Amino acid sequence: MLKFFKMLRVWCLLLISIPASAQELDYAFETARIRGRGGTYAAQYYGNQSPRFNPATLAEDNAAFQLRPLEINLSVGRNVVSTINDVVGHDFGKSDTDAVIEFIRKFENKFGDRHLGRFELELLAMRVLSVEVMPFVKNQTYIELRRPTTPQFDYIVDTQTGIYIAYGLSLGGVVKLGFGLKPMFRTVTTGQLIFTDVLDLENTDIEAFADTTQGNGIGGDLSALWTPIARFRLGLIVENVGDMGYFDSDDAPSNIRQKSSLGFLWRYPMSSWNLDILGDVQDMENRDGKHWSRLFHWGAEIGTKAFSKDHDYGAVVGINDGYGTWGLFADLWIARLEIAQYSVELDRNPGSREDARYGISLRTSMTF
Repeated sequence: MLKFFKMLRVWCLLLISIPASAQELDYAFETARIRGRGGTYAAQYYGNQSPRFNPATLAEDNAAFQLRPLEINLSVGRNVVSTINDVVGHDFGKSDTDAVIEFIRKFENKFGDRHLGRFELELLAMRVLSVEVMPFVKNQTYIELRRPTTPQFDYIVDTQTGIYIAYGLSLGGVVKLGFGLKPMFRTVTTGQLIFTDVLDLENTDIEAFADTTQGNGIGGDLSALWTPIARFRLGLIVENVGDMGYFDSDDAPSNIRQKSSLGFLWRYPMSSWNLDILGDVQDMENRDGKHWSRLFHWGAEIGTKAFSKDHDYGAVVGINDGYGTWGLFADLWIARLEIAQYSVELDRNPGSREDARYGISLRTSMTF
């Protein structure tokens, strides 16, 4: 039984490493509300979360000071939830050999699936007039269970720690510009475990199967908003202009690619509620050669205001990578809570490899 629990420890280390791939980091930041809205964000109205997605929104609001003590954004794949349920429901009272065999069989239908988790933590974010400073830590990790001649597990752990500094500028009211800087320290660990390595518990050391790269770099964002009328707007954001590189490039991870996105928002007022229709064309560079339909994101939000200038209560729906998304959000006065369910495509063509995920966001703020 001791060997069995040691194997369980190896599995847990793999599963909770918050799993991710470099290709998956299309979104520099995430919130459940945006994910439930089909991933649309380029032309959104100003809100607590908007400056990191389009810094030009800072020029829309005249708040003198805002403090966000804590924000947490979590995403986890449905496959992770299913695997955890299998582990929790396993009968550990059997003999050593039977327990190991039955435990392994629980994973027979999981080969070819991705186990992904993403975690973002923003602490003591602060806005003074049109400048925002947001310290952040984020980690996205995935484990890919593959079935070659001998089953194997590929995993990537991508962690970024830095500060996002944003500034918004208004040009005559109709046009607004935004600038953002992301100095950060990034660590990427990749590894591969063959199934026989996992079974050889006495000699298994995960660190021996890992390759780690790290580096310091600065990414720069440029954005713009055009608001010819109050109910319609266009937004443009170019993230990591020219690709984000590193100062210490000898043993650094791959550059974070430039991503250009163009979007619109149209608002239909309905008494005290508003209906927003959004559409984005994201990652227009499309260096991975994704099917053209995956570049288009669609979303709708119905919401009402109670405490702030942003929607405080509402629901969202959308289409991301050809899959439906939905979510709910509410301002609980002491904190803003958002939940969402969405899917992403893991292949170049839509409908090939769906990865369903759940998202939750919790945010506190004080505005003066």
